[in-house]
Amino acid sequence: MVAGVVIVAGIIPVGFAIATGIRLATRGRLRAEAAMAVMSRIEILRATCPMLLDGSAVVNGRDERWTVTGGPEVRDVTIRVTIPHPVAPVTDSVVVSLRCP
Repeated sequence: MVAGVVIVAGIIPVGFAIATGIRLATRGRLRAEAAMAVMSRIEILRATCPMLLDGSAVVNGRDERWTVTGGPEVRDVTIRVTIPHPVAPVTDSVVVSLRCP
């Protein structure tokens, strides 16, 4: 009986540690995905720099939004990517300056 209690007392913390590790790994994967989506959006916007306007898109379930400010040669673009998740959505954002030829 005592041995059973000792074993259970050791297994419960291990279960919590595994659950926490899975949760943190999932959030990390989603944050990395959001960062890659931001970099991809920067390259897409850079290709359309002369005609750059505010916009939004849904790509593979991600919500991508960008706003453009600045003059004709240098434009500041704020990009926000939100990835839905049942617990809490993951959002990453960046402000980048694009030089338009």
